[in-house]
Amino acid sequence: MTTTAIRPPAKGWCPGAYRPMESGDGLIVRVRPVLARLTAEQAYGLCEAARACGSGIIDLTSRANLQIRGVRPDTHGPLLERLGGLGLLDADPALESRRNILVDPYWQAGDDTARVAAALTARLGDLPPLPAKFGFAVDAGTGRRLAAASADIRVERGTGGGLILRADGAPLGRPVAVEDAVDAVIALAHWFIASGGAAAGRMAFSNYLMTSIITSLVFCGYGFGLYGELSRAEQLWVVAGVWAFILTWSQPWLTRFQYGPFEWVWRSLVQWKRQPFVKHPRPVGA
Repeated sequence: MTTTAIRPPAKGWCPGAYRPMESGDGLIVRVRPVLARLTAEQAYGLCEAARACGSGIIDLTSRANLQIRGVRPDTHGPLLERLGGLGLLDADPALESRRNILVDPYWQAGDDTARVAAALTARLGDLPPLPAKFGFAVDAGTGRRLAAASADIRVERGTGGGLILRADGAPLGRPVAVEDAVDAVIALAHWFIASGGAAAGRMAFSNYLMTSIITSLVFCGYGFGLYGELSRAEQLWVVAGVWAFILTWSQPWLTRFQYGPFEWVWRSLVQWKRQPFVKHPRPVGA
């Protein structure tokens, strides 16, 4: 008789190799194969590592990464040594955490996808500190294969045949040459941090609800009742104002509080315990 193990759901932050996440079956350690490919030696070594240091279960994520489940605190160190020996782990934890690069799976050596992805991997140290789930997509093949995949900054093939740099969700992109693509990606990532995007992302749930609250007050009858009263240009000013508010309030809020207001409520309900909310300044000299 064959039994099927029921995999407990993972809850919490985006796991990494150096910063695993606790789950119902132990620690989850994420492995990011370079350029989304494994050699035969790496594949066999990864399976052996999963059996020796974890439960033997390996997940495939939506961003083509792998997750070793069931790792214990005492086997986490030996697992990192195995991954490093297989060439699947950067020696610098900061660089490892930034290597969220999704690539067209059909890339060939020397093509635009391989060139841009390899150059971006080599310059991870030039990126600013980014949110754990911030990711890049290099989709420079003959057609867009990663359009439905999650990524924040994209280098992809435009309709005219050249490469474009596009922020996820933006309808248009900026034309870039292959040799300039990585410089443009790094510049866009720095702009994202400088403009308050990281703070707004950490408060995504609160900002989503605040957007609904503000726009309903503007347009519905229990507020200003402006539905159908504004021109298209005036509606764009409302949208710009809401965006400006989100980007402006997120950073000062997170300077004082651990979470956004609705994130804090949600975490407290999920954990069934009041979570810490206000940040307490460190004592002088600590």
